Amino acid sequence: MDYLPGLTWVLDEKALVRPVPSIPINPGNGQFEQDSLDLLGLTEHVVEVHPDGPVEVERLLMSRVGFRAMVGWCHLDPVFATLINQSLAIARKQGAYLPDRVYISRRAVPRRPLANENVAEEQALARGFEVLDFATLPLWHQIAIASSASVIMAPHGAGLSHLIFAQPGTKVVELLPIQDGTCQLRFNYARLSIIKGHDYTAWLEPQHPRVADWEMDMDRFLPLLDRLLAREPA
Repeated sequence: MDYLPGLTWVLDEKALVRPVPSIPINPGNGQFEQDSLDLLGLTEHVVEVHPDGPVEVERLLMSRVGFRAMVGWCHLDPVFATLINQSLAIARKQGAYLPDRVYISRRAVPRRPLANENVAEEQALARGFEVLDFATLPLWHQIAIASSASVIMAPHGAGLSHLIFAQPGTKVVELLPIQDGTCQLRFNYARLSIIKGHDYTAWLEPQHPRVADWEMDMDRFLPLLDRLLAREPA
């Protein structure tokens, strides 16, 4: 979500820098980086750089990182459109299941645990959601699911970065723990939803300082969720 927009120019046939330069990655950062570049057709340009010493290069091109690089959405379309189209093509070939309502689970993630997420998942299942742990799925399947869903719900976390692949108008429900000092960071997915034109709703719950877990007030939340699901698309 942060780095890939900076590679838009690489896919531009009119780019001034040719041939395409090597793209260094740290193999310890996660397989998703290599998988993303594979889907973009850049496999042959990837060079693994291990962070155990200096690396000498003749020329280094640095992309801007972060939401500032996403100003002016249209020029970033080639990267994400390519990822979506490639992922959907693989999904069709594999006959992969692409549910309409998706709940992205965080129960296997130790950081910032939702204490009663099992209850949230049970209620989501009762409302036609498919509960998925994206960490267990290949990247192409994650992207295809996010691109095909009409409703995405999840606790705040990295799984919601897939909103960047969702279609404009997708209904998004973020379960959001808030404590002093975290607002600027934790509203990233609200900002991403605005950029992408999603129908976004955040349900805020307090998270006490120096306490890792937090809890949903399901009695208050579920009536709102039912109203959101019954609401016609914008």
